[in-house]
Amino acid sequence: MAEKTKIDITGFFRRNNLCPAKVLVGFSGGADSTALLCMLNDASEKLGFKLSAVNFEHGIREKESVADSKWCKAFCAKRRIPFQSVPLAVPQNMFQGESVETAARRLRLQAWNRLTACPKDRKTLVALAHHADDRVENLILRLVRGSNASGLTSLRPVQKIDGITFIRPLLDIGKAKLETYLAAQGVKDWCIDRTNTNSATRRNFIRNEILPILYEGIPQAREGFLSAIAALEADADFIEAVAKNNFSDIREGKCLMADKIAAMHPAMLHRVLRLWLSENLGHDVVPDRNLVQRIMKESAARRSGQNRIAIPFRQDIVLILSGGLLSICDQADTAEIPETEWTWRDNMEIKIDGISLRAAITGTPNGKGLRSASSNVAYFNLAEMPDKLIVRSWRHGDTMVPFGSASARKLKKIFEDSKIPSHERSKIPVIATPGGKVIWVPVVRRSDFAPAKKGAPTLKIEMDD
Repeated sequence: MAEKTKIDITGFFRRNNLCPAKVLVGFSGGADSTALLCMLNDASEKLGFKLSAVNFEHGIREKESVADSKWCKAFCAKRRIPFQSVPLAVPQNMFQGESVETAARRLRLQAWNRLTACPKDRKTLVALAHHADDRVENLILRLVRGSNASGLTSLRPVQKIDGITFIRPLLDIGKAKLETYLAAQGVKDWCIDRTNTNSATRRNFIRNEILPILYEGIPQAREGFLSAIAALEADADFIEAVAKNNFSDIREGKCLMADKIAAMHPAMLHRVLRLWLSENLGHDVVPDRNLVQRIMKESAARRSGQNRIAIPFRQDIVLILSGGLLSICDQADTAEIPETEWTWRDNMEIKIDGISLRAAITGTPNGKGLRSASSNVAYFNLAEMPDKLIVRSWRHGDTMVPFGSASARKLKKIFEDSKIPSHERSKIPVIATPGGKVIWVPVVRRSDFAPAKKGAPTLKIEMDD
């Protein structure tokens, strides 16, 4: 009996080429995490890593969860396993409209980030006790949500989230076998979360109501589910690997190219967008189907870059499709400079949305001033300057004859040559004549319009940094 119930997970580490210096275990005191802790305690001696148990006190079950935390501490003390309890206070830290489960996952991930922040070489792994039955429940939950292959197999043996490497050594083992293992180890009791009997939540409904009936009516269903998960995971791994290769081909700096977005298969685009959003926002971001479809539609319609469109993403972030590129912006950065008429003779200084422009009539500047092609100061021949100027954001189709050039160039190309990211271009003022002729883009380039002449009065325009 002892041999049949002995489970050695050192092979899991070898198969996945894992050589950790330290393993943190999510330890709730339930049968699953208790079994995992015991297995890892044995493995730590064989593989030479340090083991530590982490208990999250969610603050949801009040006295029961506090009692469970004390039980976990005593269990670890008896086996000389380092232990720490981390209070999360989930009810007090929930966002508006956020479910308890979602808030708890978010707060746990934040805590894992804090706990694994010190090791610079990322030799610390986080072990979670998800098992084979959890995989089946997760599959059905994700089917109900309409997930793709990656979502249906979101419980992976080794998975990086926000730079943390999570491992799940028990995914091929069912709960019943884990409980048998514990009995063989002399562990007769463990913590029981009574909320798991409440079928009001979707997971508990599937676990308590749906699966027992399904398994009774179709005895081979459990094995069939696990086989399907294995096949889906192989498919997902392949698509994700191809997406990583495609990601490098579709990006331009921190942006994505609209023409390549429009040509991409939706299954591939979803994963490329996930890589892009996660890389730029610094945490794992899974785009929903509506966002993917909107981006694909708008990219196909605007691949020529003739229009600028903002695609809402979340409260503080917006995606901008402009100039054939898709970029990520803070909501505060997306506003354009309102078109403003500047009668500079009457008002020598104008302020627009935090931008300050000053005009001054001076003599002829020195050679350095005349050659300033990339500064916040420009000089013009006073006699050729109109009394009114227009200050605004740039527009697709804008052109300018740069100072020292013989032909007009598109402002888009001038911005690109100056390495100005697409999401920052709308914040740079464009100075134009009432007729629409662009004469200066501060900090970027000035045009050949009204060049200053030696001995002639000069209009100096300066923009504050």
